[in-house]
Amino acid sequence: MRISNATWIASSLIAGSVAVAAWAWFMLPPGAGVPVNYLGLDGVRHHGVSRQALWLIPVISGFVATTMTFAPRFGMHHEVERAGEVFDVTLIAVAGLRLDRARAG
Repeated sequence: MRISNATWIASSLIAGSVAVAAWAWFMLPPGAGVPVNYLGLDGVRHHGVSRQALWLIPVISGFVATTMTFAPRFGMHHEVERAGEVFDVTLIAVAGLRLDRARAG
């Protein structure tokens, strides 16, 4: 297990995305959706999703950060050891990008 300063920074960014999702959850009226515009697999343009989609960003960010934190235990010890700084920057960048998407969404 490799808990570094980057892990703590990523954790705080993920906590920020959880706070943004919780704020948006309580600000939306019950039954309301989140306005998005995407082309579905059925070829139809969709204009909204349910409120539950707010929690996808924090869940995905948490999964990626947890996976990257515990990667050395799953046979990637040498890769993380050789490129530790790049690994830390990637961990922070992924968590920060998800926070940016939570605010923009």
